[in-house]
This record gives sequence, C-alpha cells and structure tokens, in this order.
Amino acid sequence: MLSSGLTAAISTCTRTFKGNHEAALIEVYRGDQEALSFWRKFGGQATMAGLGIDESLLATASMPLISPKLQTSLHWDIVDWLAELPHSWTLGDYFFVHAGIKPRVQLSRQDQYDLLWIRKPIIASKRRHEKVIIHGHTVEPGLPCLGSNRIGIDTGRMNMAASPLWDLRMTRNG
Repeated sequence: MLSSGLTAAISTCTRTFKGNHEAALIEVYRGDQEALSFWRKFGGQATMAGLGIDESLLATASMPLISPKLQTSLHWDIVDWLAELPHSWTLGDYFFVHAGIKPRVQLSRQDQYDLLWIRKPIIASKRRHEKVIIHGHTVEPGLPCLGSNRIGIDTGRMNMAASPLWDLRMTRNG
C-alpha cells in the first residue's frame, strides 16, 4: 500500500504529525461542505494547484464539483495516511505539536482540536508545562521564539526557500 510505503520512507529519520491544513484537506476530501468553506481561506487553492486542479474551481465551485476532482487527483491511500498521523510527538523533555496546547491541561488530556488550532493561550502562557512545547501555527517573524516553556518555530518562512534549523540536544536544565 502507498501509505505503508510513505510511513516506511519517512519514519527512520523524521516525525510527521497532523496539522490543521492536513485535517481540513481530509475533511474536504471526504465531502465535508463546512470544511470546504474554511479550506478556501487557507491553503486550499495552493493545494489544488499542486495537485494539478484548476485552483479557480475552489473559489466558485461547490462540494459536488470539487470532491470528484480532488478524489481523482489525490489517492485515497495518502488521505488515509494523513488521517492516521498523530497530533503530537514527545521526545525527552519536548512535546512537538502543530499549534500548541491548552495551559493547565495535562498533555495526555489535550483536546485534538486545540493541538491543531489553538493560538493565544499557549503564546500568552508563562507557566511551566510538563514538557517544553515546540509548536508552529502562529507566525512569530524572525528567529524561533525561545521561551522557558515553549519554542515557537513558525517564523513565517513558508514561502521562502530555506527555514531555520536548530539543535535540541541541550537539556531542559542547561
């Protein structure tokens, strides 16, 4: 299967987890009209263009026209693979997640919606979490935002050729 090939190819040296754009693509692919309305606003047109679909179709068409085009252009096995991606990943003192967490909620009890969509609570929080939270989703221009409780890695470079890299071999205490 295609999805097992993807998993095998990337699992040895990278970790992939689900973000809000992947979640929206999955919902639109599966025919969710409500998801289509917000997918139009963030990333849907670029995704359609990348799949070889006329992106102007997204601006004007309804689900009955878009869904078949999307299903023809994107193999269901890839969508199933995206749907099975975890929402987070833990490595030592670090908790990796797309958007962030809700402060004061244990990491094991975080709501999946928050892991994909939250913004202000994690940015504003000064409290120490169980782990250092490494997240994107909210652009903080320049270098990654290094705090005692989080590292914001979305520097707004999605349209640039290079993104910043960093070394996480340091310990939480040093």
